[in-house]
Formats: sequence, C-alpha cells, structure tokens
Amino acid sequence: MEKGESRRERLPELCVAHAISLTSPRVACRLSAVSTTFHAAVTSDTVWDRFLPSDWQSLVSRAVHPVEFSSFSSKRDIFFRLCDPILIDDGKLSFSLDRSSGAKCYMLSARELSIMWAESPGCWSWRCLPESRFAEVAELISLFWLEIRGKIESRMLSRKTAYAAYLIYHTSFNSHGLRYPSQEASVKVGVHSSTKLVCLQPIDMLSRMHAQRASALFKYHVSYRKEAAEEAEEVDGAPMARNDDWMELELGEFYIDEGDDGEVNISLLEMKGRKRKMGLIIEGIEIRPKQARNRRQIERDMELGESGIERLPELCVAHAISLTSPRDACCLSAVSAAFHGAATSDTVWDRFLPTDWQSLVSRAVYPVEFSSSSSKRDIFFRLCDPILIDDGKMSFSLDRSSGAKCYMLSARELFITWADTPQYWTWECLPESRFAEVAELIDVCWLEIRGKIESRMLSQKTTYAAYLIFRISDVSHGLGYPPQEASVKVGGHSSTKTVCLQPSDMLSHMHARRASALFGYCVRCRRLMITAEAEEAEEVDGAPQARYDDWMELELGEFYIDEGDDGEVNISLLEMKGGDWKKGLIIEGIEIRPKNNR
Repeated sequence: MEKGESRRERLPELCVAHAISLTSPRVACRLSAVSTTFHAAVTSDTVWDRFLPSDWQSLVSRAVHPVEFSSFSSKRDIFFRLCDPILIDDGKLSFSLDRSSGAKCYMLSARELSIMWAESPGCWSWRCLPESRFAEVAELISLFWLEIRGKIESRMLSRKTAYAAYLIYHTSFNSHGLRYPSQEASVKVGVHSSTKLVCLQPIDMLSRMHAQRASALFKYHVSYRKEAAEEAEEVDGAPMARNDDWMELELGEFYIDEGDDGEVNISLLEMKGRKRKMGLIIEGIEIRPKQARNRRQIERDMELGESGIERLPELCVAHAISLTSPRDACCLSAVSAAFHGAATSDTVWDRFLPTDWQSLVSRAVYPVEFSSSSSKRDIFFRLCDPILIDDGKMSFSLDRSSGAKCYMLSARELFITWADTPQYWTWECLPESRFAEVAELIDVCWLEIRGKIESRMLSQKTTYAAYLIFRISDVSHGLGYPPQEASVKVGGHSSTKTVCLQPSDMLSHMHARRASALFGYCVRCRRLMITAEAEEAEEVDGAPQARYDDWMELELGEFYIDEGDDGEVNISLLEMKGGDWKKGLIIEGIEIRPKNNR
C-alpha cells in the first residue's frame, strides 16, 4: 500500500507511534488496518503503554484471583486482557478498561451498596446466581420503601472523561410494583448533581396506568387521568438489555475532570408511592464512560479532546499521510475528524499527483477544465478517469490506489502485421470504446501485435503489467489453439509466457482432434496426441478476464520501473508457428497499469 520503501522510511516508526498514542484504542485499531506501516506502529508498546492507566499494576494486585501477565507478549495484549472484568477488593468490586477509550470502569457489587433493609430477610434475600460476576446478588422480597445508594472515589476514575452510572439488575417472574410509581435516580459529584425519573419495568407501569385510565373513564375522573399522563411524560429513563443477559438502567451521568471532586454519590429511590414492591434482583451499579450518542460526540471521543491528537500540528499529520498512498489517505480520512482534516488537505494530495500532470492534461484531445475552487484531491480523482491524449492515440489516467500513472495504447498506436490490408484486418468504430477506431481481425494465419512505451513516462518504483484489451466476435475461429506467446521487455530484462485468447475454442479444438483419433482407431496416435495436447494445455499460464467496461483483458506480462531510465518497454503477442487461420479478434489496445489494480 505504500509507494515504495523510500517514502516509508522517511517517517520514523516511533514518530507514527507517538502520533497514534495521542488518539484512543478505537482509533488505533482502525489505523492498524490502514496499511502495514501503520500496523507496525499501532501494535508497538509505545502506543499501548499510553492507553494503559498508570496504576494498572496496583489495581491488578488487588485481584481476588491472581492475574498472570508473563504469557502476554505486549502491552496491547495486557490492555485487552484488562478489558475483561477482574474482581478486586475481596470480590466487592470489579475493574476493567473501556475498549474504545481506555478509561477505567468499575462495578460496585450489591454487597458494596447501601440498600435499605437489605439485612432484613422479610424484605431482601441474598442469593448466588451463576450468571453474576459476584458471589451474591440481592433479591427484593417485599417492601414499600426502595432506597439504593452507592459511592466511589472520583480519583479512582479516569480524568477528563464523561461517565454514566447504571443499575445492573434482573426482575423475577413474580415482580410487582417496580414500574409505577416511577423511581428517582440521582448522581452527585462535588457541587454538581443531576436527578431524573426512571422506570425499572416499563410494561408494568403501562399496565398500571391503563388500568387507572379505565377506572377514571368509568368514574368520570378526568382530572386523575390527566395527572397519570403527565407523570408518564416525565419519565426519561428506561432499562436496556445487556450482552450478559442482565438489564441496565442509567441513573445519571457526570464528568470527571482532575479526579479531585471527592466522592461520586449515586442513588435510586422510590419512597412516595407507598406501593408494595417485589421481584427486583440487583447485581450492582456499574460506572463506565458515557456512550457517544451522535456522530459529533463519537468524533470528539475519538480525538480525545485538546489533550490528544490536537497536540500534533495538522501539517505534521498531513506530511505523514502523504508518505503512504491515496488508498491509505482515504481510509485515514474516515478514522476521525482530526485525520479527516489532514487527509483531505492539498499537502497530501499534491504529493500523490505526478509532477507532470499539468503537462499531460495539456495534451488532452478535449480540454480538461478545473475550477479555481478545485482541491488537489478533486484534481486527483478527476485524473483517475481516462483522458484521451496525443490526438486520441493514447489514454492517460491515475491509479486510484497508488496514484501511479496508467496508459492505454490504442489499436492505431500498435504495430499489427497486415493491419492496413482490408482482407486481413478492418478498422471499425465502436461506441463502447474510448478510442475512435478498433481493429477487427478478418482472417490471418500469422498473428503479430506489438506495442511500446517509454519507461520515463511511467511512475518510478512501481511494478506494472501490460494487458491486451479485446473482444471476440460471434464468428471467431482459431484464437484458442495453438496458444499465443506474450512477452514484455524492459532494458536488459524480459519475460515470456504462453497465453490463450479464447480458452473455450482451445478445448473445442482439442476435443475435435481427440474425436478424430478415436474414429480412426489410431489408439497409439491418440494417446500420443492427448499426451502432447495435455502438456501443451498445462503450459498455458494466461487466460482472459472480464473487465468492468464490458471488454476482456489478457495479461501479457509484468515489469518493474525503477528510475524510468530503461528506455522503451516493448510488449508483444505472437502466434506464427501453427499456421492455423484466425478470425474474430477485436482489439481496442494495450493497457499498462500497476500490477493487481483493476
């Protein structure tokens, strides 16, 4: 994905790793998939040591069950191990890291909470559930007064982080009174507090309200019905299902600045309705980073605010991205807003444009206009669409993935033996071709097609391949057997291989010859013939492929352009030994583009 070793080595891996360490684990994981350069930096300890909290070893030392890290080979492995909850402090709390931000998360067990009448067997019972991470959970037997409180020191949490507190619970099959009246949830940190109405069991509340409305209608108590409706509108919190088969109810959110605000106090109360309640099973209260609710918040979380990626000047990020490739830049632009700004800048895309792009555009058959507001990125993607140059004898474009220059030599620009003899070749105009004319084979027994291009016209440090762009007419013949010889020569290097323009025709020819051998009872000859043809078929290592533009392409060979000083690139397709007559080949041209980019 990188444009050669020379670009990749210009940017030290430590520099890339430092830049990534200023983002977040979520962004780092995305960046690791962008390119091999970023992958190496992302997986380094430099990055993941920054994401680990400074006191992670102290926290792990408080674990109920020892956590061994000797088998972990990197800080990244340690980070993801800590993303799974670890019981600490005699099993009263659990600790983990948030996978997206790396912030610390805790869950206070039911035993760590202050639950009114929790030790009264007639009101609450303590039981063991296999699906709980804690040894005991609290089950509500029966009471009229619901009061659950929890607290945690703000210094235990991650700084500069928006948190939310969640009640983690189940409801039993015989639950009652958990929805109506609604409950009051509150969170207080320092002098800041928030309070809201929540609902532990929405269905139960609706059933209760519907019953009250029916009663109000029956007794014509219209005012009572209105009061019930108003109360329903005030409820702004309802439970959500979790992936561990528990339910969670958000009790409130808060912000940890420097962690010097003392205790975070959390509560869930219902003490006014005087309705009997039962069937609530409490696992604990979880404190974790608040989930982003819209795109802007997601982007803000991914950037980690002013203390993160914004420390790195955009020009520096843009320079780093410009050393990769257009494909990488597009991937990076989707990672975060910070990378988007750098990845779409002219600094990056000016680097991806060839230095002679303006000279090439000036040779266009039809003028290519760029507005004054066009960015270098806009210009790049416009040049990814083929442009006819040099009186329509050639087309030029840029490869979207690498930015390398691509050319197609028209049939008129090729050397085709007997191309100007009407009884052998004819020149036609096809609306689906980018060129004014294509060459159609009428009848020849000697197939010779050659093309050439100056190596200095191509992009340096790039592996190219040459492709014959063609079609087969309905009356084709002799294009499959004997197979053809394709070759590419650059400077002192050359490659030759056997290809087949029409594999199905080759098989038909072989089957016909085998049938003839069978009919004549020439068993020995037949065996020799089949063996020879099988060997010949095995030698064919090139077959045509369908293209997006409804033409076919056949790879003729590949070559490497180093500094572009190797003179001409010579390309050929020949079949001059078989003596079989051929017809029905329609040639658009020969395309030269980076290898494996279609």
